[in-house]
Amino acid sequence: MSIELVNLLIQYEKTIARFYSVCAKKFPEEVKFWSKLSEEEEKHALILEKVNEKVDNSNIFLNDTRLKIQPLRKSIEYAEEVTLKVERGELNLLSALSIADAIETSIIESAYYKIFEGKSIKFSNFLEQVQNESVAHRSKVREKLISVRRESNLS
Repeated sequence: MSIELVNLLIQYEKTIARFYSVCAKKFPEEVKFWSKLSEEEEKHALILEKVNEKVDNSNIFLNDTRLKIQPLRKSIEYAEEVTLKVERGELNLLSALSIADAIETSIIESAYYKIFEGKSIKFSNFLEQVQNESVAHRSKVREKLISVRRESNLS
């Protein structure tokens, strides 16, 4: 089960990265914003792949009771659906930002790194980096959402 969970987390990060990448193409006025988010999510997926190789090797452990597989699968499906909507032009910038805000504040995105436990300083630094980047994502998305809402109310 633990390998399946980590593989789903990797897929989740890649799916979110794709959502952001599609948003970068559909909303060229915000290409830097979306591209940066996409790039960082891809980086998280790569880090998870490396961690996955070391899980249960006596230095990194997985507490798979903190995150359930079914909600993770549903989140991946949802991200795939909204990505298709963006591709088809069915969502505007405000809607895409609202979805990104929901993704970044979800329990999966905001706490999945808590399922890992490790003894090494390097691994602890990894967890701290992922946590800090997740907090930064939430902040960036929320700030952009507020800004776009404000602008749309002025129009």
